[in-house]
Order: sequence, then structure tokens, then C-alpha cells
Amino acid sequence: MANLNPYVTIDPYASPIQPVAEMPREPAMPSSAPVRTQAEMRNGTWPPPRQVGFLVIGTPRPKGSKDYKGKRRNGSAILTESADVRPWQAAVAAAAHQTGMTFAGPVEVLTEFRLPRPAKVRDAMTGLGQNAGDGDKLTRAVWDGLKEGGMIEDDSKVLRWSGSKRLAEPGEPTGAYVTVKEWRR
Repeated sequence: MANLNPYVTIDPYASPIQPVAEMPREPAMPSSAPVRTQAEMRNGTWPPPRQVGFLVIGTPRPKGSKDYKGKRRNGSAILTESADVRPWQAAVAAAAHQTGMTFAGPVEVLTEFRLPRPAKVRDAMTGLGQNAGDGDKLTRAVWDGLKEGGMIEDDSKVLRWSGSKRLAEPGEPTGAYVTVKEWRR
């Protein structure tokens, strides 16, 4: 390589690229910051869906059970809904309202019912017994409570759900643990 400027000397062993600034030794982002790939952002898994979980303390009651009260003059049956469901549904509505979250679109609801233990140890060992309530009717009361509490617009917005019921452990409050989250494909 010819030197065209007589005032500049070129060292043939020196690197032609000189660093402008020293590279930082620590990463620019904190290590706790999540790094997302383009695929995650493209397929809708980022940002993660909003969700909230809360405990409703009380005795879970099924909704939709009708009690036969007799016949009308025209012969049709008089059926009334159980009065026990109103306080339970109001407790769910109050707990949902207290979270301050609302979901306008489709949601997923996960519910774990913690039912009262029977007085007899033998009944507790055999499982939930006969007065535990039908799972879908217990869930129906929770969904209506979520609607009353303003968390969801309508129970028709629940596109995916899962539920379980078990006996409350000794000293554990009865009720339900409810998780509501945005539904995504």
C-alpha cells in the first residue's frame, strides 16, 4: 500500500480499524427483563393475557336447582329457585368488583370450590357426599356473580372454563378460588 501523504506514517502491523468507544461491560437491559422473539410477538402470545385470581369466602351454592312448591289452578307446576344462592352470588359479585378489573372480550374462567367438611369423619373419607352440589350449577352461580360484579359483560363471553371441587381442609375457609383471564387461541 502506497503512502500518498508524506506527513503520515503507516504502521503495517497496526489494525486499520480503531475502536471509537469502549463497549459496556453490562447489558443495556436488566437481566430480569423478558426478551421476546419475533414469533412470540407475531403469534399473539405477547403481551401475556391479563388475568386476575381471587378467593370468595362463603358456602358455594348451586344455581338453577328448582324446588317444587305445588301446582297452580291451571295445572302447571310452581317451581322456585333456591334462596341460598343469592348470598353466595352476591359474595362472588362483591369479590369480583373489589378486584377492579373488567374484561370486555372473551374470557377463560378457572374455579376451585372448597366445600364444607361433613360432621362425620367417615363421610369425609368417602369424598364429597351427596350435598356437594352439581359442578355445572355451582359454576353457573359464579359466572352470574362475575356478571353482577361487572367483571364480565355476560356469561356468554366465557369461552373456556375448568372447575374442580374438594373438601376444605380443617381450618381452611370454604368458598371458591376463581381465576379469570383473557382468552386467546
